[in-house]
Amino acid sequence: MSTRFAKMIEEKLRVLDYEPKLAIERMPIPISRWIILSDGRSSQPTNPTTYVINEYKSDDFIYRDKQTFAVMLAARAVRRRSQSGDKKPIPFLYVVDLDKSFTQSIENLIFESDDEYTCDAEIVSRIAGDLFETEVPMEEIKAILIMDASMIIKKLGMKRIQESMYI
Repeated sequence: MSTRFAKMIEEKLRVLDYEPKLAIERMPIPISRWIILSDGRSSQPTNPTTYVINEYKSDDFIYRDKQTFAVMLAARAVRRRSQSGDKKPIPFLYVVDLDKSFTQSIENLIFESDDEYTCDAEIVSRIAGDLFETEVPMEEIKAILIMDASMIIKKLGMKRIQESMYI
């Protein structure tokens, strides 16, 4: 990854993270993940203290706007952090009255995700990327990252959320 792109991700994390903010480190790690939540001993801990940006990843293949992609990566990491605490936001897959066409539009995300929380973080990251591209203020995007899925649906509407899945 270029140092410039890692710095871009770091800037987006600083804006989108919530209090108490986590430390941010950049280091090359030969794995496929872009951002890792860590407590200094393990990744995906129950009480993370640090976002680790993986500088080993290449950004050469990114075909969309790199600013948007950086927002999506940062949003996914912040959503994953919010899922690690005691007050976890309710994920999209737990919302009973999801529109059937929406469920069909995320089938590939469901299939590729390890669990409902990983899938939820990916859904929310796509919503954040779409909002960023339509010039929604970062403070509004930040608020969505810690909301229950039902509140996000109420705020944005199912149509807008479904359109976000194709970003």
